Amino acid sequence: MSQPPPSRKPGLLGGLEELFRFGVSGGLGTVAFVLLSWLFFRMGFSGTRFDDAIRWSVPYLVTSLLTHWLHRRIAFRWPSPYWRSLYRTYVIYGCSLFATTLLHDQLIWALEFGPVTAFLVSVALSGAWNYLLFRHWGFAEDRKPHHARP
Repeated sequence: MSQPPPSRKPGLLGGLEELFRFGVSGGLGTVAFVLLSWLFFRMGFSGTRFDDAIRWSVPYLVTSLLTHWLHRRIAFRWPSPYWRSLYRTYVIYGCSLFATTLLHDQLIWALEFGPVTAFLVSVALSGAWNYLLFRHWGFAEDRKPHHARP
């Protein structure tokens, strides 16, 4: 007989331990993205119309899978249904990508932030809203009692 998962801490943020684990798993995913992006840059793809898109999108898609697994195992440790949480991960990252692109543009062009400062602000804000979205929707607790699960 399997044991029920541990209870999550209530509240909006869930505690410092979960926030820390999210930072570790997200940081590992980010390092993987940077390394894979560098590898794709070194591989080339020059001479194609979509060279920059390929060098960016393929590592993003691949490391999103890795980051989902890391968040699932390290950050939230929650037995949410795999395919549901994977789908929600891509929805969250897709929305975050769109929002941070707009934010980054406004920080640079409207508010005249430098590119590094705009990047750091965008990453910090997206990390905060990603955590909240993952905690409360992407890896949300099942509302059914444990004994009612199939």
